[in-house]
Amino acid sequence: MKKTKSILIKNIGYIVTLNNNLEILRNASILIEDNMIKEIRSKKTRVDKVINASGMVAYPGFINTHLHSPQVFHRHCPAQQNKPIAEWIKVTTSINKEIDEESMYWGALVCFAELMLSGVSTSLDYFYPFVRGREKTMEATLRAAKDIGIRLTSVRGSMSQSKKQGTLYEENIVEPTDQILSQSQLLIDKFHDSSQFSMLRIGVGPCLPFASGERDYTETAKLARRNKKVIMQTHAAESEWEVAYCKKKFAKTPLGLMEKTGFLGPDVSLVHCNIVNQEEIKLLGSTHTNVIVTPICNTRDAADGNGIAPIEVLRQKGANVSIGVDGPASNDSMNIQDEMRYLRVVSRAKE
Repeated sequence: MKKTKSILIKNIGYIVTLNNNLEILRNASILIEDNMIKEIRSKKTRVDKVINASGMVAYPGFINTHLHSPQVFHRHCPAQQNKPIAEWIKVTTSINKEIDEESMYWGALVCFAELMLSGVSTSLDYFYPFVRGREKTMEATLRAAKDIGIRLTSVRGSMSQSKKQGTLYEENIVEPTDQILSQSQLLIDKFHDSSQFSMLRIGVGPCLPFASGERDYTETAKLARRNKKVIMQTHAAESEWEVAYCKKKFAKTPLGLMEKTGFLGPDVSLVHCNIVNQEEIKLLGSTHTNVIVTPICNTRDAADGNGIAPIEVLRQKGANVSIGVDGPASNDSMNIQDEMRYLRVVSRAKE
């Protein structure tokens, strides 16, 4: 099959450029050559493919920066609605233990399709847990992303602390730290594409401070930075419960733990950051760490009613803030436009 090298999208009703002047162009065209937008308002007519977009709107694809595709089977689950974090986790992990590769493939397709239908062209998918005996389920989501055509960064999540260490997790969904590191590197070697037009990259990151140890964060950061363009993501400072846990176990807040273990910087994204003080906000800004807000998820009871991160203050101090739909178990929808609309409303209440 001949590869399409040039595409002309013509007669576009409106082009939302999102350039520095936020221009909106009327009745214009877009010329694409070799995967790049080559020209706006192009007069070129000899191309491999022409798309007539009369009466339509073209705008840059949205980037969803946090998702849990394995939770697609939890959508509208009564046992998870408005539950405290401990009960919520118990139900979540019990459902995940039953998901096989085929189910995960079709579930991921549902997630990605809903994202794309709401305008998402690129998504990060934080994959966890890795159930003993079903470690290949993550690879099923990578196949789904390729088949549907979404650009994906798939983060290989991890948990090393079970109920034996005083956490909330069963033994068969946690892994020894060395196994986490070796399996993460294997996934990077097999699937990670660091090229300019990559459609699939692999990221890494411990799930959250009350499921991981200090060494998990330190060694994962080292592993990521030994590899080209491998990013890191973790959940942090979502609830008062988590902050209290970290102070008791690590003698630090969640952000203090991130600082100690080197889990900050422009190659790191921290999901939530609802409970941060002024010094921690400055730290996030000075290190240019990315903060991801998930407003629909975080205004439900699993987050203990702590709302969302202080977005405007974080941005003023230099942190990059982005939006994620989070998982279907805490959102029930993968619509990024719903998430943006909701954030517009609730962010004013936080301030």
